[in-house]
Amino acid sequence: AGFGAVSCAGYTAQWYDNETCTGNPVTGNPVTGMTYYAKWTKNTSVVLTSNPVAGEDGKVSAPYTPSGAVTLSVQDPGADWLYVWMKDNQPIDGNESESSLTLSSPSQSGEYTVKVVAGGTSTDAWTSNAINVTITKATVANTAKENVHHTFGTTYDVSNLFNIDPNAGEATYALAKKTNENAGAATLEGNILTITKAGTIKVSLTTAGTANYNA
Repeated sequence: AGFGAVSCAGYTAQWYDNETCTGNPVTGNPVTGMTYYAKWTKNTSVVLTSNPVAGEDGKVSAPYTPSGAVTLSVQDPGADWLYVWMKDNQPIDGNESESSLTLSSPSQSGEYTVKVVAGGTSTDAWTSNAINVTITKATVANTAKENVHHTFGTTYDVSNLFNIDPNAGEATYALAKKTNENAGAATLEGNILTITKAGTIKVSLTTAGTANYNA
């Protein structure tokens, strides 16, 4: 195998016939019986990628998901590299040994870069390209039950009319616009409906937004 068969992610090697790696690098094919020494040089750029893939403008957008909406990764990380992850030019605590960073919530939206230190005795550091991440709130899935029947002259808890997404915020209810046919058929206070006469009554549901979910 040639010299190119030996590699180390994130580094480029030049080969020498002496252990001090001085003089001119050896080129061509190795000679049987000779001992060669590699001088490893860290690549001069650090490439930060994302999943989903960022556009040519370096921007990526995804909706919130608890398992992680966007993952940032250093391309071809080295074995001993150390990482300083930056959001909006401010360092993020932790993750010094991690070549990837997973973002989940809208509060984590911002511009990200990573500074890489080669590690060991080296103090060389490189800063990656920037990726601007936008994580949007997710949509809840509230659904209504159809054609629920109840006896007039009694009260009814209208929360039973809906299947409410467990991620939704606080629920509020309102009587839908009344028609002449069912005007005065019911009153609503909070979630308690008082039914005063027979008819068709429609109730609307609104759930509030949360840190991660839309209203």
